[in-house]
Amino acid sequence: MAHLLEEIRTMFPGLDQVGLLDRVVDLIRDDAPAEEVVASIRQSPEYRRIFPGIVDDTGAMRFSSEREYLDTVRSYRDVLREFGLFDPAQDDPLDYVAFIDQGIDPNELRDRLQTYRALEEGSQALRDAFYVYAGMDVTVDDLYQAVVSPEFRQAMMDEYNQQVAENPFDYDTFITRATQRGLQRVAELLQNMQKQGLLSGEVVSRLMSVDPSFARQVMAALFTGGSESPTDTLGLDELLAAFEAAVLGSAAAEQGLEMPSRGRIEEFRLAGVTRARAAQAYSLYQARREQLRGMAARAGQGDVTQRVVEDALLLGRTAAVDFLNRIADRERSLGRAAGGFRRTVEDGLLAEAGRTAVQAR
Repeated sequence: MAHLLEEIRTMFPGLDQVGLLDRVVDLIRDDAPAEEVVASIRQSPEYRRIFPGIVDDTGAMRFSSEREYLDTVRSYRDVLREFGLFDPAQDDPLDYVAFIDQGIDPNELRDRLQTYRALEEGSQALRDAFYVYAGMDVTVDDLYQAVVSPEFRQAMMDEYNQQVAENPFDYDTFITRATQRGLQRVAELLQNMQKQGLLSGEVVSRLMSVDPSFARQVMAALFTGGSESPTDTLGLDELLAAFEAAVLGSAAAEQGLEMPSRGRIEEFRLAGVTRARAAQAYSLYQARREQLRGMAARAGQGDVTQRVVEDALLLGRTAAVDFLNRIADRERSLGRAAGGFRRTVEDGLLAEAGRTAVQAR
């Protein structure tokens, strides 16, 4: 009995965890042959729940053993965990049947997820172009399908060509679609910034409720540079990036959408100012604005404007950096250091007395 039970447990790992061990023990005690014990296990509801994809539509085994099946499922889980897609609380044996049915082994799953992740992180400009120029709302899933399926890719390009051929595309259409796409990108950006604690819910709500007509005016002004006969316009990706920069700037403004000039946006671009870097600087200004203004007033140094903070923390301009350092020094000399803004800007870093410098650029 002990020998047969050990063989069965080797064939079917985890019998006790799925409630089958007692049945197996009873069958063996009744002198049931090994074939009957195995058949009883494989016909049980518990078995079908744990091994839902082990046989194909004809009833033939897809794996040499149940252990091989479980090892494969474990490898699938490892791959999903690697990409942050595995949730033990939601895990279900049925989740892996589609991979098995389609003949996707764990290595191929990893390759597919790497491709998908690359598209997810690097295809925004392409998806924007599909929408603005052809009115097609192409998703990451669509692009992935186009990568793995030549037929789908050809169908997508045929649709693009048809949309372009059949629908007139003019300036108004371009600005309208660019605005729609810009607002969508901004919504995603603001929600992510709120999750990271960079913006308050109040600020996010205000910015997301901007009048679409006004947003369209902003988009048009950014595209043309305010000229009725522009000779130098922004490309689509540059235009949408500039629109995001305008909204990031408005996060620090007291009200409304504060639109940066084309020249200012170009300064940010040439300085390599990233979205994350701008978000950090504007978040700091929003949180400390009144404190900074009070320090400047007490020091008789004018005002700490949004432009000053941009010049110091985004562009690293000496005059602005020196200005913030002067008012911080003055605050300390007035004996307000204990409760005031004790940070200074050193080589483009935001530093606080007694602490390690914090990157702010």
